[in-house]
This record gives sequence, structure tokens and C-alpha cells, in this order.
Amino acid sequence: QTELLRFDRKLAALVTRLQRTPLDRALIEQAVLSVRAEPLASQVPLDAVEITEPEEPVLVAVYRTDLLLILKNLLRNAILAVGRCPAPRQIAVDVLLELLPTGEEVVKLRVHDSSPETLTPEQIYRSGDAAAQGAQHGLSLVTAALSLYSGSISVGAGRAGYQKCVIVQLFRAFDGAAPEEAA
Repeated sequence: QTELLRFDRKLAALVTRLQRTPLDRALIEQAVLSVRAEPLASQVPLDAVEITEPEEPVLVAVYRTDLLLILKNLLRNAILAVGRCPAPRQIAVDVLLELLPTGEEVVKLRVHDSSPETLTPEQIYRSGDAAAQGAQHGLSLVTAALSLYSGSISVGAGRAGYQKCVIVQLFRAFDGAAPEEAA
């Protein structure tokens, strides 16, 4: 029983490490390059792709493959949206940290685009619904993935030069050390 408990602790530590993904420039650039290599997205001429790194290292408790799925879907939607509009065709990605009154830190991954097309929360949550009549924004995979990690998705005003942004909110994770040490 002692060996089994030791093995269980090692397995739990391994799973915890696998679930900690740095949300950094390298991950964002990987997602951008992957989406830009897709047939539809590669046909959209972009005037700018801006990436703003977080001011400090950020980990989220999301498996890397799921985080890439989320990010790539958001980027694909933004690129295709600006492709349906006149220039300038710009997208931007940034990561913000916000301290909640509970002491938890929220990570906000924001994908901005210059498309004047509207995107409502109703369209996001009905994206997998056949009755949504054309509101197929491919975000049903994102909302499903976010539900696994207690995350959320919303739409907000874009920063200067952008019309809107899609905001994914996740909780910040630490590497197992005390938050003060991890920071």
C-alpha cells in the first residue's frame, strides 16, 4: 500500500506538471503560424499581427494541446473576420493579469481584430447549434474546452485601432510553490 500511495503521488505530480502551460510569446507565435498555414486563413492578407507578451511569466492550468486549440480557434475566427472586410486587416493578441477580490489571479487572453462585424455572446454560445443560422464561428470547441477548466469567454471592445476583442478568462496557476515564490 505504501508503494501504491507513493506511485499515486508521483502520478499526481506528473499530471499537475503536464497541466501547467506557459502562456507566452512562443505559444502565441506557434498558434499564429499554424493558423496562417491553413488554406483559408493563408489567403487573407494581414496588415499587422501584434503580440503583446505578459509583463511576467504566466502559467495556466490547461493542457498545452487544449490551450493551442482555444488560441488557434480564436485566431482563425479573427483572421477570417478581417478577411471579409476592407483594409486595414489587423489582429492582435495580448495577455493580461487581474487580481480578484478573492486573491486569485485571472489570466485574460484577448484576441483583437479590426473587423467591424459584430460578435455577440449569444453567437459564441450558439456556434455549435444548427439553428444558429450562419453564426458558425467555430467557437463551440472553445466553449467546450473552457468548460473543462472553469474558464469563460466574452466579447469586449478592442483596444485602440481594433473594433472588438474576444476574451478568454482562465485562472492563473503556479508551479506548486507558494504564489510569492512562483511570481
